[in-house]
Amino acid sequence: MKLDYIDCYLVHGPIHVSSIKQAAKGMAKCVEERMTKTVGVANYSVEDMLVMKEALAEHGVPLATNQCEYSVLRRMPEIEGMLEACSQHGIVFQLYSALAQGRLSGKYSRENPPPKEYRFSSYDMEHVEPALEVLRHLAAKYNVSVASVAMNWNIFARGQYPWWGSGRKARLSRTCKS
Repeated sequence: MKLDYIDCYLVHGPIHVSSIKQAAKGMAKCVEERMTKTVGVANYSVEDMLVMKEALAEHGVPLATNQCEYSVLRRMPEIEGMLEACSQHGIVFQLYSALAQGRLSGKYSRENPPPKEYRFSSYDMEHVEPALEVLRHLAAKYNVSVASVAMNWNIFARGQYPWWGSGRKARLSRTCKS
């Protein structure tokens, strides 16, 4: 990547070849050697996140973030106490897939499902349709896009700011021009 350091190094998922303590030791070494400024985790449960937090603390390194899927459709971080635990422990909750891989964008429907290439947020559109009906109603009422309503729910109703990106260059250039 031709960088001197990265801002945040994430362990992507709670499945380790070794223990959480061993993963924490390696992450702490990355901070110590100035390869990264901060460290975080992705898709950890509340319990595993707190174990990682304590393991990192043994090396004097704070756990900066836990990145999890969160949207109108996927509310587990809220229901299982992740949002509260992050807040209580000074860990930034970072959400991804706020539009459920486009399912909440208004682009797809039961008749026009998204491509099968997506590996997460892969909800059957038949099950998404009731939520989409509500989003469409609100979008029409406020004269905004369906995606705007879904993002509004995350940002204003829940106080959570999504991380976003795209694996397709064409999508990024369209987004950046908008």
